Amino acid sequence: MSDRPNKEQMMKIVVPALAISVALVIIGLLIGMQGDKDEPKAGPAKPNAPTNAGVSAPAGNDDGMVDSVPPADAPEWKDIGNGLKIWDVKEGDGEPCRPGADVTMHYAGWLLNGTLFDSSRAKLKPDRGQAFSASLAGGLIEGWMKGVPGMKPGGIRRLYIPFPMAYGENGRPGIPPRADLIFEVKLISAR
Repeated sequence: MSDRPNKEQMMKIVVPALAISVALVIIGLLIGMQGDKDEPKAGPAKPNAPTNAGVSAPAGNDDGMVDSVPPADAPEWKDIGNGLKIWDVKEGDGEPCRPGADVTMHYAGWLLNGTLFDSSRAKLKPDRGQAFSASLAGGLIEGWMKGVPGMKPGGIRRLYIPFPMAYGENGRPGIPPRADLIFEVKLISAR
């Protein structure tokens, strides 16, 4: 008998190897395309010069929140200090949220280039779909602790957060260094 594999044995080896090779090529292409979407490499983002070249106006949905990044250069933004800007889309009802309050919210966060990096909304992140609860007294980025107070339950606010009030010089996984961010938040409750 020969030690040489027959045609059936060869197919059992070649087909899985070919499938793995194709999968690796596809993954490499997807990673390469994702890299093209990252922040421009020509220098750090400027916290007081938001731009959204090529980003279309956001689309809305059934909970009143948008599915894509709001335009960073819209006239509705109001600077509340140190480059932190707010845009109240919907006022809400009841007592305004106080600084340091415990809040429950839905949110979505984008890089200025339109890349969604996080969301509590199932429509945008299917593995989520749960509201986010936290204290505005600490543990959140400064832009949230200063930008959320004043909202009323049911209200929707957009936050333009310059990098020093976000993840700073170093960024974090999914957020490049010195990245200005845009969030849209919907306050569910505050106490």
